[in-house]
Amino acid sequence: MKIVVFAYNFPHKKTQDFLNRLALFGIRPDLVIASPPVKLNLPKSSLEDKYRDSDLIDPRTLCEKFNFKYMEGDHNSKKTQGILKEIAPDIGIIAAARILKREIIETFKIGIVNFHPGLIPENRGLNAVKWAVFKEIPQGMTAHFIDHRVDAGRVIKRVGVPVREDDAIKDINLRIYETEVNELIPVIKSIIKNRYEITNIDLKDNGYHPPAGEEIDRAVVEKFCRYKNKMVTR
Repeated sequence: MKIVVFAYNFPHKKTQDFLNRLALFGIRPDLVIASPPVKLNLPKSSLEDKYRDSDLIDPRTLCEKFNFKYMEGDHNSKKTQGILKEIAPDIGIIAAARILKREIIETFKIGIVNFHPGLIPENRGLNAVKWAVFKEIPQGMTAHFIDHRVDAGRVIKRVGVPVREDDAIKDINLRIYETEVNELIPVIKSIIKNRYEITNIDLKDNGYHPPAGEEIDRAVVEKFCRYKNKMVTR
């Protein structure tokens, strides 16, 4: 089973944690493709919704330590596409990436797995935790095979994540992230052993949300206590 990991070429928590988990559990990717940063024009936010990362290790250093083959380059480039055709990979894992083109996705025999910090299909796109609060829907994460749409494709596993009375927004974000990391190995092993089921999602009720701006942030702050009262299991 040939595996390719999509990552960033700079210190990044999800890239680091996914590579560490793969190494720890003996799952060796045939290649790690590390993409440079891309400048995004996202709305500014004054809401502190994530913990700040620290003590991160460069992905090249990690790959050298784990003896993972490593290359840097644009995930969607012709060069990357050519290399993937030569490898003929079975599974892709997104440890960090922007939107991948159809031509890249189609080089994988089984598919590329993404771990999204929201329940698909009702919560797609960036800032999923904020949008769950805004729309008063449950928190969770979804493992899915990507397609050309944003946070869509075939769903492998959905996991609900609890909300607690003393949570801040960033606590929920962290709990969901930790769930993504914890689900990485079970999901990938289920695919390797062909012991997984696919749910084809219906996007008629479009759950895609754009990046949240200040207006959504203000609404989230106003709604948060009520949201917790609704979602906390006592």
